Amino acid sequence: ECVNDAYLGAWNAIPPANPHPLLTYICKIVRNISLKIYYRKEAAKRNSTYTIAMEEIEACIADPNTVEAEIEARELARIIESFLDTLTVENRVIFMRRYWFSDSCKDIAEFVGLSEKNISVRLTRIRQKMKSYLAEREVFV
Repeated sequence: ECVNDAYLGAWNAIPPANPHPLLTYICKIVRNISLKIYYRKEAAKRNSTYTIAMEEIEACIADPNTVEAEIEARELARIIESFLDTLTVENRVIFMRRYWFSDSCKDIAEFVGLSEKNISVRLTRIRQKMKSYLAEREVFV
């Protein structure tokens, strides 16, 4: 289902858009479709790991419901990338494992060799830094 939707999404989106690189563009389409399917299937289970991770991070990011959503999303992605560059490698790994791969704090702790509490504290501090970083760059949160 996801593969067919990805082909259809790419077919419908590419004529007005000129994606470069194409693989990244299609991966983004597949990821978005996967998230839609996931949210549909997990609607009754609001305490899943992924849902909790997204709820934690969404407080830092503005809701893109404007006409300029695509431009703002690209700018936000650029700013977040520059924020990630300010983090230590270990904190960047922790952040990405939590909010990109949706790993639990326990899984991240095992992966990096720290305590679960330490991971939780670090994630809280990283979110606070990110919120400040976005506010400094006038990204409204």
